[in-house]
Amino acid sequence: MYSNWNAVSVPMHEVVNNASSGNYHPKFFELDEFGLSRIEFTSLFFEEQNVEEAIICGDYSFAYLREDKLRTVHAFDMNQQLITKDDFCDRLGIKIKSKNLFKTSKYLSRIFRPVKYAGFYKDLNIHFNKSPELQNKTTDGISLISLTLARNLGWDNAEDGKSAQFTMFSNEGLVKGHCVISSSIGYDAVIYEHNIKNEVRFIKDCTYVSIEPVKLSDSVKMDIQSLLNLWGLFGDEQYFSWAQKGIEKYKNELLSGKLTEILDDFDDITPHEYEKESWTLKKAIWHKIDYTQFPGLMRIGWQMFRKSILHYAERKGTPVFRIPVPSAYRGYIRCDIRDHNSEGNFSSSVPSGSVHLDKYGNVWLSKDDADEYLSILGGADMDDSVVIIPIEDRRAVIYRNPNQYGEYLIVNLTHDPEIIISEVNTLVGSVPLKKCIDENNSAARNVFTNNPLINKFLIEVVTETEYLDFTQTNLLRTFSKISTNSANIGVVANAEMIRSSIGINHPSKQKKLAKLFPWNLERVIDSVVKDGVNCVEDLFAVENMYQHIIENGFELPQTLIKRLPDSKQSKIIPAQKHKLDQLFEAVKFLIAQADKDVLGEGSASRQNRIPGIIDRCQIPLIEIGLSNIANPLSEIAYSLLKDYNRKIAILLDRTKDLPAEEKENIRSVDIEKIQKHFLTELNGFSKDERAEIVKSIAYQIYKGESFVHDSILWISGKENLCGTADDMIEMLANIEVAAHVKRNGDLKRYFEKWENTCETKMIRVWSKEKVFANNFCGCSEILIADNQVLIGETILNLGDEIKIEEGSYQIKNIVQALSKKNNSALSNSLAVYLSQCNS
Repeated sequence: MYSNWNAVSVPMHEVVNNASSGNYHPKFFELDEFGLSRIEFTSLFFEEQNVEEAIICGDYSFAYLREDKLRTVHAFDMNQQLITKDDFCDRLGIKIKSKNLFKTSKYLSRIFRPVKYAGFYKDLNIHFNKSPELQNKTTDGISLISLTLARNLGWDNAEDGKSAQFTMFSNEGLVKGHCVISSSIGYDAVIYEHNIKNEVRFIKDCTYVSIEPVKLSDSVKMDIQSLLNLWGLFGDEQYFSWAQKGIEKYKNELLSGKLTEILDDFDDITPHEYEKESWTLKKAIWHKIDYTQFPGLMRIGWQMFRKSILHYAERKGTPVFRIPVPSAYRGYIRCDIRDHNSEGNFSSSVPSGSVHLDKYGNVWLSKDDADEYLSILGGADMDDSVVIIPIEDRRAVIYRNPNQYGEYLIVNLTHDPEIIISEVNTLVGSVPLKKCIDENNSAARNVFTNNPLINKFLIEVVTETEYLDFTQTNLLRTFSKISTNSANIGVVANAEMIRSSIGINHPSKQKKLAKLFPWNLERVIDSVVKDGVNCVEDLFAVENMYQHIIENGFELPQTLIKRLPDSKQSKIIPAQKHKLDQLFEAVKFLIAQADKDVLGEGSASRQNRIPGIIDRCQIPLIEIGLSNIANPLSEIAYSLLKDYNRKIAILLDRTKDLPAEEKENIRSVDIEKIQKHFLTELNGFSKDERAEIVKSIAYQIYKGESFVHDSILWISGKENLCGTADDMIEMLANIEVAAHVKRNGDLKRYFEKWENTCETKMIRVWSKEKVFANNFCGCSEILIADNQVLIGETILNLGDEIKIEEGSYQIKNIVQALSKKNNSALSNSLAVYLSQCNS
């Protein structure tokens, strides 16, 4: 480990903000010297708000532009006074010398964003590697940091070879990208000089450093754009096979309890994260509940996967594929810098034509291949993620998102022994590789002349007129320039998909369209996320291609027609039995079939139930039943459940004949209202009382034939109302089916049986005639005397077993009493819950 640690941490303090997410906070604002108490961020979207007016009015401390929005910062000092625009940069030590306010905004966004680990240091030992042969794509976006620095920042389990997103802000400028941890460098960090962005500098006597660990992912789902661009490699039958395998794999994992392993990150969360978590399944798993025992939790788990394979985009109803790829991984492409010296100079051990995937998610490629491979992958940098799909002969297909047609690699693959590749995929054809462009010699970049004196002048000259002050005026002009660009990525990406879909059946037509109507998706993306450059030519090419398709009667898959502009959709000829449409229908069929396999079909109460996996849940009914004996709130529970079920039944019957989409929308809205009304009533009781009520509801549901319909028990919290899921978890912990969580600064799980401590006073009253609880809704007080009870103007008899002093009592609730023999409602008896005695 690097041992010459002489850096000094600079004091920081917590700043209230509205941007935190769990352990992630906008830590740059926490330097003590800044004297900030509060930071508020606001996003104003170009399509939804008057951004121009907001810039002109200037009611903020600072503002900057991102892809499709204006971000404003309101910073407050320790006296809660708003820091003005004139003081913000000086106070925070930010020096801006910008040629492009849009690109500079991207840099500032990187500094301001929430991060997991960060700190300010004096006397960091930084080496700026200036080796000419390394100031190119081989090190673009990558740095090396010492294990000592990583652990000092708080990354306790950091190891050599692990990677992280990396930000360093100093008087030298901004370094952003990724870093690899190393014990072999002789410094706190090694920065390759060309990675320094000097448009923004930190002019304080310290350096800001932040890291966010990244890791290997073995969950890869192919999006529709990649699916179309790689169709020639894998084909529709293999895509369909992937969908089948993915569904079966998840069904098996769901049934075996695998989700617990995936979702149980309890040891890594904070008390704040625990309190804020609203996902019922995750909270249940945190409490060590075996979700396979409960139909409601199994249903939630299945829905999680179902949506990840295929869903409809709500905005336009456009289908979007999410097909899981067997044995695929997502990692981060890197030039192989592992064999480096103390100053970061290196040679690559990965052979040319190969990549090596390590257990930390690094996809190491040869130094000799870097320029070519990164160019083929759409100008990727060393901080970009890529997908690795294993294929036969120990090779792999590699691509990144987003991608254009031909932006992929086929390379030899080696990997660490910890990485398991259980099956390889098959190439069924080919896709022409994208041609590499020599950016250094391209006409667009060639600004040199045949005169060496003029060339020297062009390289060295830097005039002050090239730089823009970060003022409201310049921000407004930059907004005017790029505000229309934000929607362009989708426009061109959709055109890419349409062109690729034509190529599935007619490769020659696709090739001709690409030649007649060329565009550059990377340039369009840069116009939005990087440079704000003009991309009119690209959009013009898209428009002309659409016109050509219409005029020549090209058929398009129905799956993609909604991706065209509205004005053109009616002019398109839908293809009959296009392979993409058939794949879409086939995957939908798989999902519908899997729904039946997992969730079953029909209703047990209507005797048309077709059992599914959830019908085989081994519910801990005996444990719940034993603890429910003599439950003092059974009548309340019965009444609430009966009312809830009645409202749901009315809703289902009222909407049964509606079209599927309309039916789903109406039911979704109305069920939300029914659940909110139910929770409002339930939250009128104490925490202990709610646990008893939910226990009784659970017992009533799980002992019957309709036990799979238990959604009422797993409702998440709404607004300020505690959900039944929390009460259910509390109840199961009380009977040792789940764990309690101790929150005393730290989080700790433990099992302990808790007896009910809620004091509930309930009396039974009866009459020879029928008597119904609904008739006494307006009554708030009763009078007890001579074994009789006066409720409103009605005199009823006090139950023989009831021992209670005579007097006046406040009514908490009145419900129908239940039979002690069979737990059915009695038509001539009421259960009256009392809150207090008046006299």
